[in-house]
Amino acid sequence: MERGQVTVEMILIFGLFMMILIGVSVPSVLKSERYARDVQFASDARFASERLVTYAGSISNPHEKKTVEIYMPGYTSSANSTDNKPLMWMGMCTSISGSVLNTTLGMVRRTSDGTVTLQETHNFVRDLGSGNWSIYVNTTSGFQKGVLIESIGKRYNITIQWENITSNTVPSYTQANCDSILSLGGI
Repeated sequence: MERGQVTVEMILIFGLFMMILIGVSVPSVLKSERYARDVQFASDARFASERLVTYAGSISNPHEKKTVEIYMPGYTSSANSTDNKPLMWMGMCTSISGSVLNTTLGMVRRTSDGTVTLQETHNFVRDLGSGNWSIYVNTTSGFQKGVLIESIGKRYNITIQWENITSNTVPSYTQANCDSILSLGGI
């Protein structure tokens, strides 16, 4: 056995090992990054919901209200598919109906030809105790009552208020407004 022959065999074995390593590791790393982003989005949304519930729990009198700054997660990719829809979209919808805080998450992923590879919705429902509650979001035109829908991710000043506890009116901004959240992602 000559010395050069061993070197060629070692180079071939090392090359084969590197091809296997790169062929398995790189795709796994890319997928784990994508899944980590999805988990981060869901946990940020859950944290925002829990924070609203915590502030509601600290209100003890009817018509009392508190304002809190909360980051509402969301993401819309700048790249679009051939049918002009975002390749990745994540949105969050928050509304209050009576004594329940509803948070709906939507996630959509597409390939460049427009094929949907992921389409998920998740709901968080939190009980705020008895009474009717309302949510107000600070917008450029002042505080607006109702549903907050976010698809790019930003901070909001949100005021949560305990309405008249004897009122039995059901607000018009119920969970139905959040049911079509995936339509915002182009589904």
